[in-house]
Amino acid sequence: MAPPPRALQLFLGLWLLQASAYFMPGATWNPVSRLALTHALVDEGTLRIDDFADATGDRARVGDHWYSDKSPMVSFAAAPAYALVRGVHQRFDRPPPTFTVLKTTPAIPAIRVEPNRTFAQLLYVCAVAVGGVPFALLGVLLVRFLARRFSLEAALVGTAVTLLGTPLYPYASSLYGHVLATCALFLAVELVDAEPHPSPARWLAAGAALGLAVTTEYLLALPGAVLAGWVTLGHPARARPTVRVLCLGLGAAGPVGLLAAYNTACFGAPWRTGYHFVVLDVFVEGHARGLMGVGAPTLEALWGLWFSPSRGLAVVAPVTLLAVVGLAVALRRRRTDRALVALTLAFGVLFVANGGYYMWWGGAAAGPRHLLPGLPVLGAGIAATWELRRARPLTAALALTSITVMVLFAAVGTEAPEHAPVLSRYLWPAYATGRLAAHAGASNLGVRLGLPVAGSLGPLLAWLLVGGRGLLRLTRDVAPRVASPGAGPALEATTMNP
Repeated sequence: MAPPPRALQLFLGLWLLQASAYFMPGATWNPVSRLALTHALVDEGTLRIDDFADATGDRARVGDHWYSDKSPMVSFAAAPAYALVRGVHQRFDRPPPTFTVLKTTPAIPAIRVEPNRTFAQLLYVCAVAVGGVPFALLGVLLVRFLARRFSLEAALVGTAVTLLGTPLYPYASSLYGHVLATCALFLAVELVDAEPHPSPARWLAAGAALGLAVTTEYLLALPGAVLAGWVTLGHPARARPTVRVLCLGLGAAGPVGLLAAYNTACFGAPWRTGYHFVVLDVFVEGHARGLMGVGAPTLEALWGLWFSPSRGLAVVAPVTLLAVVGLAVALRRRRTDRALVALTLAFGVLFVANGGYYMWWGGAAAGPRHLLPGLPVLGAGIAATWELRRARPLTAALALTSITVMVLFAAVGTEAPEHAPVLSRYLWPAYATGRLAAHAGASNLGVRLGLPVAGSLGPLLAWLLVGGRGLLRLTRDVAPRVASPGAGPALEATTMNP
């Protein structure tokens, strides 16, 4: 069938981009570590982050020099946006990015860092470029994927709730790697799922997307392998598996080669990463376990990823529990939908791998952040429950609750305390006392426009409501019939008009 109307795709992308760009991230360890490498590349022409090393604890030491301990792919991707804004700053004689360390100890560096205005602006622009833009693109890709399987309205609801009602949203407003990796992983699926017989160029692009996803977030190697297996063996295309493998390999060679070159230049070998040279004791001990900190999963972690008061996905985004039920229904009805099965298996593999990670809770985080790349498949579960009229009120209630929590995470800060109940000890008290944008350098557009903190989320809520209503109205005259590529006879979807 034809994809959703272009007007809807464009509107959806802009709606999601503005929602994520409403917030300005704080200068915390993970984003600063990535920005430090971008600064080193653009301003210093080096891979060393010595100038910004005191601003983050996410760092690696080799000899007398400091490097980011993160994958460099986010920093590389942010470089064009950084260079553009720095050029504007220099044109108007703005000061370079600097920071002041307000609190630190010998054991824990950079507990609180205050960035200057230039630093904060660069962090914001890079977050929009590498978090907000992939977030918007992911929304377009997901609605296209779901519209081939469900009514357009259900596809839209599944997409909007998955992106705004899970931790994908707050992480899209900061400079982490999860949203970029999620978008790349799902792009690989959509490139070949959208065509019954993809061209070699699509296989190459899918390989490049898979390579980018894995080199951005190393934990994606296992789910990436699952999806690569579906692309090469499970997709019902005419191209031979050997041709697919060759194309995927050639496509992945780009990002993998770039990472290998970076690791060699910084750490002496292609297989060594920054995690081999971390200096904080907790990081050193953790990454010494298993393979880069990943070992056998534990029951505590597997339970905690869903139900921990501090990190559980069902706690911070209760709609995901219903989405799992809906996904089971969708899989039962579409047993030959190989793409949906592959995405579900990939999510399961990622869940088990995350359960074996030494810091399964993700440190100071908004929910189980390492699970984010597997969440798009839950959009199918939400779409399935939306098409069941009896389940629609429950879906709407849980979706509204989850979106509210995610808006608060983006407003207060993604770096929630590690082991305290995240709702009762972090989000609600912060909102009740007006402590939005709790981290140094953080803010939102409402505050920047001069609104009081208590009312600063008003424009965002208006945008979400008005935009959401507009998107739903665009679906009224569309009644698609959907068939999964290679899934056998077409299945007619029930059109649900508002």
